[in-house]
Amino acid sequence: MLRRNNKLYLFITDEMIYYVLRNRSYKILVCSEEPLPEGVLINGDVKKPFELYDILKNMISKNKMKVGEILFVIHEENILIRKITVNKEDITEKTVKDHIRKQIGNTIHFPFRRPVYDVHIQNETENSYEAVILLTDEDMLQDYLDIFQKLWISDVKFETSLLSFYRLYYNDRLNSKSGSKKVHMSEDPDLSVGDDLELGKRIAIIGGKVSPSDDDTDENLMSVALYNNNVSLMIFDGIYPVFSLIEDIDAKENYCEFVANYIERISNYYSFNMHKGRKEIEKIEIFNFTSGDVSEIIKEKMQVCVEKKKIVFFNFAETPFDYSEDIPRGCYIPLATGMER
Repeated sequence: MLRRNNKLYLFITDEMIYYVLRNRSYKILVCSEEPLPEGVLINGDVKKPFELYDILKNMISKNKMKVGEILFVIHEENILIRKITVNKEDITEKTVKDHIRKQIGNTIHFPFRRPVYDVHIQNETENSYEAVILLTDEDMLQDYLDIFQKLWISDVKFETSLLSFYRLYYNDRLNSKSGSKKVHMSEDPDLSVGDDLELGKRIAIIGGKVSPSDDDTDENLMSVALYNNNVSLMIFDGIYPVFSLIEDIDAKENYCEFVANYIERISNYYSFNMHKGRKEIEKIEIFNFTSGDVSEIIKEKMQVCVEKKKIVFFNFAETPFDYSEDIPRGCYIPLATGMER
């Protein structure tokens, strides 16, 4: 099998590496996880690059993986979302995206010295545009790229986990409607490649969007990802991610109560601060990636803690992929990059 035909999908947290190897026909060749020692990554930033390189090198070697390309799924904690309104009378460039690009550093400011961003126009009115900007830190991405290059893999693309969560939700919703449990795959996904990445022609950031028909989208969806030591909340207005925040959890015995309060607080913020009471969260989809004691606590208490909310726990067993072995839950994030959108 030719090396260039295989693509390695990576999703890395501070605790684990989740990886999937596919061939050009999207057949899963390898699907597994690898633990990370404490301190190799902190909040997604590479702190011990040589140790991460050794772990990835051994992971590739022991699985006899031939890798021609990497698709790296950026953790939601490393993605910022900015929603801005641009008045049409203020636009002096050819397009609203050009206008936004020119205003960065002037009227629009990001918290990174070298931001990587992608712009999506969510709504247009007679007088203005509403734009959603997804951005991350180029320096953080470069640390990963340096490691991949040492592994002799220079063809690298990036995607955000925000899109993976929505694809999992949307695919599950389609299957529920149709009664089918088939995972809809795309042999050649229509990737939206950002224009603003300055890391070289070999790199592309996939900032794109899922694109179901308007009739199939849900407004005001909150997606909640539960990890062992933190919880991540993402809010979608239709197909667009408009809010993302991650919070550390120290006291595991109060895990469910903490999450329930967090959901309530962010729901109120979305409704009253972002939309002046005109919108509210209509559905909450929970993805449980916890293990050990935390997972048992969630099974017992979470439903009770959030009983006032309309929630659905994502059922990983009901999203079958064509693979003969058990799939770690964290691998569903990189697996979702191959789903139709």
